[in-house]
Amino acid sequence: NGSDYSAAIFGAALDAAFIEIWTDVDGILSADPRSVPAAFVVPQMSYEEAMELSYFGAKVLHASTIAPAVAKHIPIDIKNTLNPAAAGTRISHEVSRWEGVAKGITSVDDCTLLTLRGMSMVGVPGIAERLFRALATHSVNVILISQASSEHTICFAISTSDAATAKKAVHQEFHFELQSKLTSLDEKPRQTIVAIVGDGMKGTPGVSGKVFQAL
Repeated sequence: NGSDYSAAIFGAALDAAFIEIWTDVDGILSADPRSVPAAFVVPQMSYEEAMELSYFGAKVLHASTIAPAVAKHIPIDIKNTLNPAAAGTRISHEVSRWEGVAKGITSVDDCTLLTLRGMSMVGVPGIAERLFRALATHSVNVILISQASSEHTICFAISTSDAATAKKAVHQEFHFELQSKLTSLDEKPRQTIVAIVGDGMKGTPGVSGKVFQAL
């Protein structure tokens, strides 16, 4: 699944005017049509929007494809091999005008949430560094991070396939804290991350309110 990434690398190396990715859909859709039948093609989006959508589960584009194009400011066109007449989606540094604030909704399924918590963490420098260094050493990819302002908890999402390795890494790094019951590690399996993406959300009040009201 790396042909689009290869195309972006060659395009950047050759200073191409644009890069075309030919796939089996009419462009980048506003949501997964299998879950949302009313999903529609987004005609234009920024590099950042496309990167976020691909990172959080949109299958039409490899998450690494954007970087070579961004470096050379090369637009990327997503086109449909089965319907070449379709306009497709253009990805570029330009931020297009859009009626709403969100351009796409996507999700990452089969996640596990792990939460490291304890009073012994409050105000202690280096806890987060120890945690994420331990995970990186064991090649665990962290999808999402949330930390309480009191530093009492650090919550992070990982793929369920990495859960056993992640728990082992955390227990090794925080062996003494966990043994003394000053710190604990909680696990929530079978979770899904839902991401709402759009440049228009920056500085726009009420976006998160609309999301949670809908839920």
